[in-house]
Amino acid sequence: MKIHGTAKGGALSKKDFGVAFSTAAAGCTTETVYEQTTTNDDINFDSDYTKIGVKYTAASNLGKLAKATFNLKKTGTPSGTVECHYFSGTTDTETSSDSYDISEFTTSYAEKEFTFSEENVISQNDIIAVVYTGSTQLNMAQNTGSISNWQYAFYDSSGDSWAALSRSPKGSIEACQT
Repeated sequence: MKIHGTAKGGALSKKDFGVAFSTAAAGCTTETVYEQTTTNDDINFDSDYTKIGVKYTAASNLGKLAKATFNLKKTGTPSGTVECHYFSGTTDTETSSDSYDISEFTTSYAEKEFTFSEENVISQNDIIAVVYTGSTQLNMAQNTGSISNWQYAFYDSSGDSWAALSRSPKGSIEACQT
């Protein structure tokens, strides 16, 4: 981008025109850091399991969380809201800017996309999870196989803790590489 004009009014340099630029969106190239494209099973959200997603297990950082996509469907006639959250470790740090009313879902799996601020670096033990508040009729497509450096993660509210399995939800996660 070029700025044309003269520096007046105490500008510190030819570039200082009192304009702030952000490189987060413009300078961001996203990369898929998690992807599961096949499914052979599913998991039901219920009163004990209201948060389900993936946990990053490697020691290296992946970049800033930009987007998560999961395959979801409803059963019956549920009500409630579906969101996606980023957990730094077990601390709920950010909620996606997208949320969905589950009553508008179909009974067939469909990709639901969740957008994040690109401010949080995905690090070891961080969790990206769908969070469902409502009745118990939400399903997530999954694969019984695992993906390197990722674990299937779910929050067990009856035990008030996160647990992990060697499975993988169908979907993807993109991170901003600057």
